[in-house]
Amino acid sequence: MVSKSLKSLLARAGSLSQLGLSTVVGALVAICVPLLAYLLGAILTCLIEAQLGSEAVSDRLQLSAWLPDIHAGLPASLSPLGKVSLLLAIALSVLVVAAVLLYVFYRLIQSAAVSFEVSMISKLRGHAKLLAATRTLSAQQTALTDCLDYHLPRVRASLSRWWRTFPRHLVQAVACILVACLIQPMLTLLTLIATALVVLIYRLLDRMRRTSLPVVRERAAQQRETLVALSLKGPLLESVHEEA
Repeated sequence: MVSKSLKSLLARAGSLSQLGLSTVVGALVAICVPLLAYLLGAILTCLIEAQLGSEAVSDRLQLSAWLPDIHAGLPASLSPLGKVSLLLAIALSVLVVAAVLLYVFYRLIQSAAVSFEVSMISKLRGHAKLLAATRTLSAQQTALTDCLDYHLPRVRASLSRWWRTFPRHLVQAVACILVACLIQPMLTLLTLIATALVVLIYRLLDRMRRTSLPVVRERAAQQRETLVALSLKGPLLESVHEEA
């Protein structure tokens, strides 16, 4: 869920030129993750076929009936080790491309966050002039200093973290779930159900902890007050006991 403050910041940011390009680059980075998983699965099938030997030539192993068979695009003259080496080279190339795209994505997000901060600074100057006219110059300087030194850097960091996460992680999650469903639908369904149960149990335990936390703090404060009172009365009670 998006908070109201973040929604207002995103509305103020509007449509920056860097955000459209960063969305495309982030989607490409997100697609690279299930693609790498598919390549690793193809490497595993190559190793399994090499282990089975010539018996698996007539009945080739496939990750899924709905996904394209990557082995059909490999040269038939390659040995199992050659196929594994070629698939590893392809996976390494995809990993390098994903790393470059991720670097470009982070640079675009940082540029968009800085552009938003610059636009906010120009708006703050106008508000500072109005504040100086209605109130005093010292009040204007104090408010402007607080905004420039404290609020704006935090706003820029919050927007940067949000733009790094959304919609890239959403596209990545959907792509991974789609590939998993095409490979093994039942196992994917069971995994999603187990994940939902874990999330619900965690939220239930967190709600219980938040509910019982004030009671625990109140009991701890009462026990602390009792301990302090006993510590203060301890020497007097000990002296009375010794005299008796």
